[in-house]
Amino acid sequence: MSKFFRPLLITILQCLLPIDAKITSANAYSDATQRDAAAALEFSSEQGMVMTEDEERKARERDEIAARVAAFRATQEKFKREREEYFVSTLENARKVERPSLWP
Repeated sequence: MSKFFRPLLITILQCLLPIDAKITSANAYSDATQRDAAAALEFSSEQGMVMTEDEERKARERDEIAARVAAFRATQEKFKREREEYFVSTLENARKVERPSLWP
């Protein structure tokens, strides 16, 4: 070995305690905001109030965004299922192959 190359041993310390912190949804704030907006809209419709054109446009845009997000999530789930199916089928095919014995 040359004096310039020296193997190193790197130790990565890991915490052995479980993490019990509650992980909230990334959409928790927007979900609450949407619920509040829906409740306000329901209240205003009960009172006979009509949404302005701007509010209607914003509501349509929110609905369109929600539909796009749902379609994106569905696509991601489909890709995940396909990856898992491919993995399982590839693993099964690899296990079916006969390997020559190394011992006579």
